[in-house]
Amino acid sequence: RHLRDLDVSYSPLPGPALQALLHKATHLRTLNTSACVELTAKFWSEPTDAASMGASRNEEIDVMANPLSGSLRELTCVGCPQLRSVQIASTTPALSNLQHLNLQLSMVANVDIQLARLVYLNLRGCVGLTRIHLKCSSLQALYLQGCSLLQTACIESSVAGASELELLDLRDLPQVSNLFLANIRSFASSARLTRIFSSCGICESEEETS
Repeated sequence: RHLRDLDVSYSPLPGPALQALLHKATHLRTLNTSACVELTAKFWSEPTDAASMGASRNEEIDVMANPLSGSLRELTCVGCPQLRSVQIASTTPALSNLQHLNLQLSMVANVDIQLARLVYLNLRGCVGLTRIHLKCSSLQALYLQGCSLLQTACIESSVAGASELELLDLRDLPQVSNLFLANIRSFASSARLTRIFSSCGICESEEETS
């Protein structure tokens, strides 16, 4: 129960087993699930079926209601081929206090994240990503390098909803034009957005360069 850091990368464990692990490891702060081939979208959206894991009814209630299950601060999930959708709500107990999220998933098409404490989100190399919805009021760094199918309207809405955003990575996005880069701060809700990386170079605000 006092485990702080866990790396289960390349593990054959199915999603439900990983969910049960999250709820039981109440002091876990960092988790790496990279290259877990059995991990699917159910890992994010469905509660643990503790009964199927051999737990009693009382244990099942404790697993789902334990407030300490929100201790996780950093999650890395890279190269999981079955993950085509990531939906994380603030009501997901084990993930509600995440601050750093690394999702480099080439097969993912949909990302919907609503986490008030998230400050870092890495979606580099999500070449199949077509839809992104973010409600992350504390987000400071967003990396979208290589998300070549993502429409500029999705980028605009993501930036508009991040009032603390300081860094935006838009490299290797053919849909991002010079005009888009010139106007990006007009729809950004964050006055702190001072660094924008693009294939044209690094765009800095006048305040940053002065």
